[in-house]
Amino acid sequence: MKIIAGLLIITLLFISGMLVGHYHAHEQFKEIAEYERELVVIEQAKKEREKKEEKKSIERQAITDDLTQKQEEVAERGSVNFFSKLGKTLNVTGQ
Repeated sequence: MKIIAGLLIITLLFISGMLVGHYHAHEQFKEIAEYERELVVIEQAKKEREKKEEKKSIERQAITDDLTQKQEEVAERGSVNFFSKLGKTLNVTGQ
């Protein structure tokens, strides 16, 4: 009878240890998954910001190219631009 009681106690302790270990492992993996989700969200936000900045840069370059082309056309036609003359007189650069 003592042997059976001892085996039952040992079995009970073993099963309770397994359950506690499983619970703690589950909690740790849940924390790791939440941390990884936060990292993914941060990385996506960075990528979106980079895309927006790149788009703005492309738009600025397109506007600059368009203005440069128009200035060259005006210069080829020999037209006089009051603001260009004023800028040259005051030694102002466009950048």
